[in-house]
Amino acid sequence: MIRSLAFQRFAVPAELPAGTWTGPWAEPGFELHEVIPSWNALTPPGSLVEVELQARNADRTETGWYALGRWTFDDEAFERTSVPGQEDAFGTVATDTFRAAASLLAYRLRLTLSAGRHGPPVVRLLGAVASSGEPAGGDVSAPGAATGVELNVPSYAQSIHGEIPQYGGGGAAWCSPTSTAMVMEY
Repeated sequence: MIRSLAFQRFAVPAELPAGTWTGPWAEPGFELHEVIPSWNALTPPGSLVEVELQARNADRTETGWYALGRWTFDDEAFERTSVPGQEDAFGTVATDTFRAAASLLAYRLRLTLSAGRHGPPVVRLLGAVASSGEPAGGDVSAPGAATGVELNVPSYAQSIHGEIPQYGGGGAAWCSPTSTAMVMEY
């Protein structure tokens, strides 16, 4: 079960035109199991936002930097992507989630902004949720009073398998921003 959950919002300097900004260390007060970053950014054509994470253990040994997402609104100059194959003794990256493999107590985020021909990206929010422990498993509860009630919620997908080859062919994907958009549209 998840024992602890903490959200950290980082104050990104508004005057950051392009380049790299490294946030402060966040110490949620528990051993990290997963850290999932989130950001809101405006990316003019040809610009890019890259979000990375670094962690450290109790004796202050720091990990390397893990790329958790490269994002742009259009893919004219850059490809929106996750970075596969990031794994070491400290942890691994699963799409946009850092999963600790060692005892880690703090993390920080780094933003790299690359300007396009119409200017640099603007990051309005950078945050992360950190958790301790594995999600609860076991039996699913019995259906309640809403059993059989179907809402006419629009169906959206983050990616559709095979239809977007430039993004790895897509796949079965349904993430929190997608599900939130579906509910808001309803």
